[in-house]
Formats: sequence, C-alpha cells, structure tokens
Amino acid sequence: MESSLRFLALSLDVQGNNGNSSVVDLSLAEIGKYNASSDCWIIVDDKVYDVSEYLKFYLHPGENDAITPYCGKEATNAFQTQDRMRKPKDHSGYAWTMLDDYYVGDLAKCLKYFSWLAIWLVRR
Repeated sequence: MESSLRFLALSLDVQGNNGNSSVVDLSLAEIGKYNASSDCWIIVDDKVYDVSEYLKFYLHPGENDAITPYCGKEATNAFQTQDRMRKPKDHSGYAWTMLDDYYVGDLAKCLKYFSWLAIWLVRR
C-alpha cells in the first residue's frame, strides 16, 4: 500500500505547458526545492513566485518571518489573510500587483486539483 501511495504522489508530480512556451508549469517537487529565505518560491492562487530578492532586501513591512515559513509551499491563504487567525485582512491591491514582478510560472495544471492529495501523501 505504501509504495502505491508513493507512486500516486510521484505520478501527480508532472510538468507540462500544453505547448505554450510563454507559460511554465511547475510541479510541487520543483517548487519545494526553493524552501529557504535565500532561494524562496511561494504559490499564491496557483501561480508561482520567486520572492528571494524581495526577502534579500527586507522589503516586507511584517519582516521576512511573515514569508519564510511558506518558502517552497502553498501561501494563498496566508497571503489572503495576512496569516491572521483573528480578523483576517487581505493584502492591498498594491501588494497583489507587486507579485507580478516575481512571477515564475503556474502550478502544473493537474496539480491544481490534486495538490492537497499529493501533499497529504508525501507527508505520510
């Protein structure tokens, strides 16, 4: 059973961009490699951003500690709520626009629907 679960997780870890060279689809495994503050990619709304330079210059008003726990991971909920349990608050329009400067590519299409499953399987 364990090997079949690993196979399923690996089979979900695919890349492909349907022939569109302007968009790069990235797998969770690839994104997960960028999990340090010096080399940090995050996922927000199925889009992947390299925020390493942003962190390098300490540009975030909430300090780097607000971002680094999400390096190499899904960060949509944290970005939409500013990681607040009480009184969640979305980032400003300016913050959302700033993300465009750090855009790398999209989460692989099949993973958009199964990323939660792949994450669960890998953690087990």
